[in-house]
Amino acid sequence: PSTTGDPVVILTLKVKFEGVDVGVSGANVNVRLKRVDNAVEINQTALFTSDGSGLYQNQTPISFMGSQGPYDVFVKGPSHLVKKFANQTFVLGQTNTLDLTSTLLLGGDINGDNYVYIDDPPRFFTEYTGIDTPANGSPVDINLDGKVSILDYGYFIANFDRHGDQ
Repeated sequence: PSTTGDPVVILTLKVKFEGVDVGVSGANVNVRLKRVDNAVEINQTALFTSDGSGLYQNQTPISFMGSQGPYDVFVKGPSHLVKKFANQTFVLGQTNTLDLTSTLLLGGDINGDNYVYIDDPPRFFTEYTGIDTPANGSPVDINLDGKVSILDYGYFIANFDRHGDQ
C-alpha cells in the first residue's frame, strides 16, 4: 500500500462501450497513459467487469510509477476504437477514479487497427454463420452479448470510415 506522496498512481476507470447495455462477464481493455509533455507513457491491459447495467470498471486498479503533470488517457475496448480523454490529473499515492462513461467507446474495429474500414467485415462474415451464432469471446461480438449477430454488423456500418484517437 502506498502512502500519500509516494510516486505511485493508482487508477480505477469506468467506461461504457457502444451498444453494450447489459452486464456481461468481462472484457479486456487496453489503457495507455501519456503525460502531456511526452515524458512518460504507460501501456496496460486490464480486465474490466460490468456492474450489470453495461458500465464497466477495471477489476484490479492500474498502478504505475507516476509524476505530477496532466496525462492523456487512451482507452480501447475489445472491438472498439481508441478514445482519448485529455488532460487528466492524478493524486500520487491515492486511488484515483475516472468516470469516463459520458463518452461511448465506438464499436466496429474487428481487426484491432483502430480504424473501422473495409478490412473489418471479412472476419464478421467468416464467423456469422446464422442467427445468433455463439461468439466464444470473438472480437466480432461488438455488443458483448455472447453471440455474433446482425446487430454487431450494425456497429460496423454506423462507424464505417472512423478512426480512433491517436
